[in-house]
Amino acid sequence: MSQLVGHADIIFVAVQTPHDPLYEGITRLPRERVDFDYRFLRTAIQNLSDAILAHGQDKIVIVISTVLPGTIQREIMPRINQHTKLCYNPFFIAMGTTIQDFINPEFVLFGVRDEQAARQAEEFYRTLHNRPFYRTTIENAELIKVAYNTFISMKICYANTLMEICHKVPGCDVDAVTDALALATDRIMSPRYLKGGMGDGGGCHPRDNIALSWLAQQRGTNLTVGSPALLLANILKERAFEVQLYDPHIDPWPCPFNWAGVYFVATNHDEFRAPTWNWPPNSVLIDPWRFVPQQAGITVVPVGTHQDGEKQQDDRSLTAVAS
Repeated sequence: MSQLVGHADIIFVAVQTPHDPLYEGITRLPRERVDFDYRFLRTAIQNLSDAILAHGQDKIVIVISTVLPGTIQREIMPRINQHTKLCYNPFFIAMGTTIQDFINPEFVLFGVRDEQAARQAEEFYRTLHNRPFYRTTIENAELIKVAYNTFISMKICYANTLMEICHKVPGCDVDAVTDALALATDRIMSPRYLKGGMGDGGGCHPRDNIALSWLAQQRGTNLTVGSPALLLANILKERAFEVQLYDPHIDPWPCPFNWAGVYFVATNHDEFRAPTWNWPPNSVLIDPWRFVPQQAGITVVPVGTHQDGEKQQDDRSLTAVAS
């Protein structure tokens, strides 16, 4: 720690603020909600602040961990000293495009407590890009971060609602509907995330939805949102379905499933549409992404595109291919 403090002028703190396993979003959520766990962040800031004090020189400390509004003031400020110049700078990055999103962000969100520290941080970012640098209070920045993520979840839920409607209405195709809505960038939104498919997942959005719903309950509102991918498998297991999972990006090749059944493509991996992927004959393939081509010997159900004469296959076991 002392070597880091002696070397760096700006120190970014990217310590996890996890949720309890009950709130990871892959099982049904308890009725009660809870805040994030800030123990790791508190310890990291305390240790870092002590090292800065021992060094005896001012250092800029930028917290990027996701927290709910009011957390920095309550949990972090009591643990810093006069040499720790604290700012809050949560990132807007996706797990699959982390470097790209850091180098070319929509904007840099910066919660300011020390103006000089904010100016130096902006000078640092100008060496990377010239994207907007949005200054605000730390409390605003805390809320903007989780509001950003939950707004994306709202778009995904909205697109998936349209997908369900289109799947049941003759003549409707969800991609045609959302493609048109995506053109309305003045009054509605950008086209990103406005596509029917699986529910919102990953390490950020579901947990932020759950935590923000806890904060909403604490403040007397009724926000209750959150939708992970693995939830589907767990719900099916609760209903006595036999569910097996396979992901070609994680599990050994080839896929061990070679029996006729109901297959649910939960991720839009290119492998699932490739000619080399052999779906077992007489199987039903449920495709919420509408990207697997129709093929002889199996029934492909593109969710969100109405099909007349659709048959139910409730008596078969369900195999969820990729979670």
